[in-house]
Amino acid sequence: MNNYIRTIKLRILFLVLLIFSCSSSDNVDDIISYDMLINGYTGKGTYIYDDSSKYVGEYLNGMRHGRGIYSYNDGEMYEGQFKYDKKHGKGKYSYSDGESYEGEYKNDMMHGYGIYIFSDGKILKGKWEKANFVGK
Repeated sequence: MNNYIRTIKLRILFLVLLIFSCSSSDNVDDIISYDMLINGYTGKGTYIYDDSSKYVGEYLNGMRHGRGIYSYNDGEMYEGQFKYDKKHGKGKYSYSDGESYEGEYKNDMMHGYGIYIFSDGKILKGKWEKANFVGK
């Protein structure tokens, strides 16, 4: 339970720092509507989905593209790079059970070098291909 509370506190701190580190011209505080997305919005902003999950970050042509934070409605979170609406590049995924993966993504999957930390503290470090661990 302590791990879970610490994870939540870190997520909140990160969101607060992200919001305050951006100037008002960055448009992170701008709430983006569904119409803006389907009409190809480009810039920075926040979109809240019907299921209460939320994305704060950069958009290109109505898609998550660039740096951003996607907070899922179950408490899980991805912080990192997006490319054409998919996790792509470097990022960190924090699971609600305290586990996490930090490393490279390709086409929405763990792919490349990464570190997976299990809730019991065990660490799996090495190369991933299409979300499967393939070794060191």
